[in-house]
Amino acid sequence: MTGSILPIPGSGLLLDNRQGRIGDILPIPPSGRYSLTMEALTGTMSPLNHARLEIGASVRRSRQNALLDQADLADLAGVSVRTLRDIETGRGNPGLDAVLAVLHTLGARLEVAG
Repeated sequence: MTGSILPIPGSGLLLDNRQGRIGDILPIPPSGRYSLTMEALTGTMSPLNHARLEIGASVRRSRQNALLDQADLADLAGVSVRTLRDIETGRGNPGLDAVLAVLHTLGARLEVAG
């Protein structure tokens, strides 16, 4: 099986990007043992990747709390299922308009600090 399992910093969750499980969000096991990519092991995750993972985890959690599947949320937000999947997994390069549409549909907002 190829891919990786990445920690979502500060969340107690893991993002499972192994083939066949792309984008699954998992709790860190009680043992605290899991497989990591070199990026996670060396602590070199870029701020952009960190932000993508945080936004994606939040979108997925909000969608699941709203009892919506990806197809339903994508339809309501006016984006494709592929775009929503990219947002939730922190992959690809979804446009800001798409991210904001999904967040708005979920009643969430994006705050920028500077």
